[in-house]
Amino acid sequence: LEETGEIIDAAFEKILEDPPAAVMIAGDLSDDGERICHEEFREKLRELQKHVPVYVITATHDWCCDENPRRFTGGEVTNDVETVPHEELSEFYREFGLDRAISSYKTHLGIYSYVAQIADGVRLLALNDDQNGKGRAGYTPDHMAWVEEQIRKAKEDGQLMIGMEHHLLIAHIHPFITSGHCVGDREEVASKLADAGLRYMFVGHSHIQRIDTFVSPSGNPITEVNIGSRLGFTAAQLPQLCNVTVTDDNRLHIVTEHLESFEGADDAQEFLKAHAVQMIDLPLKGILVSREEFGKRLDALGANGKKISALRPIAKPIAKLLLESDVMSFYKKVNRLTFGKILRKEDAEELADMKVIDIVHNVLLSFLDGGMNRVERDSAYYRLVTGTISIPSRIMKNNSLFRKLNECADAILTGSDPDPEDAII
Repeated sequence: LEETGEIIDAAFEKILEDPPAAVMIAGDLSDDGERICHEEFREKLRELQKHVPVYVITATHDWCCDENPRRFTGGEVTNDVETVPHEELSEFYREFGLDRAISSYKTHLGIYSYVAQIADGVRLLALNDDQNGKGRAGYTPDHMAWVEEQIRKAKEDGQLMIGMEHHLLIAHIHPFITSGHCVGDREEVASKLADAGLRYMFVGHSHIQRIDTFVSPSGNPITEVNIGSRLGFTAAQLPQLCNVTVTDDNRLHIVTEHLESFEGADDAQEFLKAHAVQMIDLPLKGILVSREEFGKRLDALGANGKKISALRPIAKPIAKLLLESDVMSFYKKVNRLTFGKILRKEDAEELADMKVIDIVHNVLLSFLDGGMNRVERDSAYYRLVTGTISIPSRIMKNNSLFRKLNECADAILTGSDPDPEDAII
């Protein structure tokens, strides 16, 4: 959070090196709806919009739906922070899209979805999907009817419609990981959008970078580009900018760019990478200190520290193995436990000098960015990682949770297809 302003400034400067026809920002503009953060960000948007039109939507973090706004003073955290309520958000950001809308819809929260003409032959369908009226993200029936009408109207007018919402339509990587990040009734919603004629949707929320296509029961596809987080714990090496060019045949050419530096960090990627891997290192190192410290670090990451820290006696030797082993020593210990039936010696020898924790870090970064560190299935790296992850499922063969983890590992290691670094969709 401390570097947020500098990172945003650097990203906006990079945009202006080759200004596009429009800039789109897909929600969660603040951490927890703090008014002072919204005000500072709006000023940055105003400076950017002097050079290029900006289109934003807001999302649940922007009105602090969990009622947990925070102020940080050194190590002290307090909640005495004024927030922007949801019914004020659209007016607060009106100048960034809504005031140029050719059609709009006011949700029951008082937040607008809208359609804007962002270039010749191209319209933006900017959707607020904060609530569907049934306790999940998504759309009420009236809202969806307006959405379908706008998609059909764009088609009738010979316009390519590009969608933008905050929550996912597609459970990228695997439903076990990302189904909770999707709109409610995700396949039904995706089918309605695809059947109405929407071909492309850009989303945020999950902090990962992937591209996937959903095909409705009627055979209509919709391709979703999940854009990674610019800021926060999981911003490591994720593309700070996703450049989209509409081709002559109305396809989208996606090229992602990484931020090289910002004020205070000459190498932005190394800075962000070191920041993100703390999600793993903090709890692992906390295990070795004490149960109390383990619990505190889990709480800091939003996990249930009290409950999970009870597993410290089991987790401590695993943490020590991950933090201190190279691949060969790891292989020897695991090989003894599994009677040599899972990991291959020749694979361990190929990667012998690598630190196991470095591999763990790379898997996390691959999870966040589907174009990073991708490996072939016929490789020592792939076999070593997937073999290790498969151990619990081999022991507890009827446990579906561990089987799902195996499937997740495959998707993470092999990366997004198409590659979000450079793809035509």
